[in-house]
Amino acid sequence: MKASNIAKRSISALLALSCCGCSMFAPKEETVTVTTVPADATVIANGRVGKPPFSFSARGDDTLALEVIKDGYLPHHEVVYNRFGICGMLDLVCGIFVIVPLFGLLSSAGSHTLDRHDVFISLKKDEATPAVPVVAAPAK
Repeated sequence: MKASNIAKRSISALLALSCCGCSMFAPKEETVTVTTVPADATVIANGRVGKPPFSFSARGDDTLALEVIKDGYLPHHEVVYNRFGICGMLDLVCGIFVIVPLFGLLSSAGSHTLDRHDVFISLKKDEATPAVPVVAAPAK
């Protein structure tokens, strides 16, 4: 093989690898923080329990089911979805020209990101539950 062919192939390989699979190298986990009012509520996020501000790690390709509860307040349920991230889009576009970047899409956690990282939830008082216990008058 001629030296010029080897050089051309080496340069082509380096170019392909330089734009390939950035999703493979993107962080797989992201930090999510849930803050609530009232501040002493209980946060449940995909089975993990904590008090606000509750920070935890979640994969970029996860869908988070959040529940916030506190006595005297209505429970709140919320979902944080994931979406195709910038690294995934770059892999897809580069994959049209060079097939190697498509391997990055196999790493779905790196190619996706969560919709929100800072979640604020304000609970509503439960009007059906009396704030002060009602004491019955003694019978005469």
